[in-house]
Amino acid sequence: MTDKVWRKGEQKSAGRIYEWSGFTVIVSEADMDNVLQQIDDAIRFLQSNLSELARLQNFPGAETAYIDFAIKDRLDVGLQCDRFPSSC
Repeated sequence: MTDKVWRKGEQKSAGRIYEWSGFTVIVSEADMDNVLQQIDDAIRFLQSNLSELARLQNFPGAETAYIDFAIKDRLDVGLQCDRFPSSC
């Protein structure tokens, strides 16, 4: 399900503008403390939408595609980033 769509040149916030077009898609409704369910849901999403995702990735001008997982804080830090192997 598409969550948000934006186009290059549109106003973002505080007078800033988007420098590129893009969109976000929700691939899991699992809670932030259930990362294993998020991964399972993401894998199912990728498998179910493989041909369309490949088409989008090959679209002229497309440069980046990634999945961003919301994970419950486990550390007392300002920003926490986790990466998962592509085989997950």
